[in-house]
Amino acid sequence: MRFFAAFGASALMCGASPPLGSAAGQATWMGGPGCGGAKEWRQHPVAFPYFCDGAAVVEGARWRNWGRSTATAQATFNEALLSSHNSVASAPRRRSSVTITATHIELCSGHRAYTSIKIHYAVPAKGISTLTLPSFLPHCRPLVRGRTQ
Repeated sequence: MRFFAAFGASALMCGASPPLGSAAGQATWMGGPGCGGAKEWRQHPVAFPYFCDGAAVVEGARWRNWGRSTATAQATFNEALLSSHNSVASAPRRRSSVTITATHIELCSGHRAYTSIKIHYAVPAKGISTLTLPSFLPHCRPLVRGRTQ
């Protein structure tokens, strides 16, 4: 099943890390699925890929509480139905209402970043109710205890 296919193995590349204690004043980011090794850091993204080939994307995300320990968004999950097509471009698309939950903020190569992104279907699709967006965030470590997440 395509939902559980592995993403590209390339990791995100980023600059040097600031001291851990300085993370609290920084912006909060999320990483992408590792498409081609590009820098994929995003802040409250309206859209982002689930698969690098365009077979599934999140669209129209409206975020609440970005930068807090848990951020949520309402969005549309747009996926190609490849069961009878071998081309993402010609396959019919299914659009499903989803809620995205971003949690577990850590310091990753100098970026304060959500390290857990879950996509929850409003109505399960083919028995699947939750997807996890794998992130290829480099060099993550927990924020210093006592700091605001």
